[in-house]
Amino acid sequence: MLEHGAYTLLIDSCYDREQFPTEEEAIDWCWARTTEEVEAVKFVLTKFFTLKDDVYMQKHIQEVVDKYHSTALTNKRIAEEREKKRRENKTKRERSVNEASPNHKPLTIAKKGGKPRFAPPAIQEIRDCVSDHGYAVDPEAFFFHYEGNGWMVGKNKMKNWKMALASWNKRESNKPKQQGTGFNRLMELAR
Repeated sequence: MLEHGAYTLLIDSCYDREQFPTEEEAIDWCWARTTEEVEAVKFVLTKFFTLKDDVYMQKHIQEVVDKYHSTALTNKRIAEEREKKRRENKTKRERSVNEASPNHKPLTIAKKGGKPRFAPPAIQEIRDCVSDHGYAVDPEAFFFHYEGNGWMVGKNKMKNWKMALASWNKRESNKPKQQGTGFNRLMELAR
């Protein structure tokens, strides 16, 4: 079990440091303190590494690290070439008189061909719609309800008040008629 821990620590250390240890460094990298831990590190070094000029090396780790460095250099070269082309193209291009700089964020977002923004209706518009469609909705109740909540439908801003009015009518027509209660009855008494 100690050998497994020593092996894992040595492999990870070689990849992290991108170098190979001497025997003393390997013992230090594995934090080996007891005689058994030091022996486990030495066992792993002799079993899985090759001694060359007082440094314990492993061919596979060396290949992976070399490939990583080669790929990193290639990527760096490609990025530098791409940036150089971008800079050249940027200086060649002329801006028109009214064109904003490329880093300028527009102050407003104009929708082309989009729907106009929602505008709350007047009570008279609601009354006209109710009479035109023959709805059984109290126009004032509808207006005051939505005026009071900022023309919100749930947590969203209302988009079409006529569709909301149609929904109210459907809901009202499905309700059984109640005598003598609620806002409608008070409005009838007030007339």
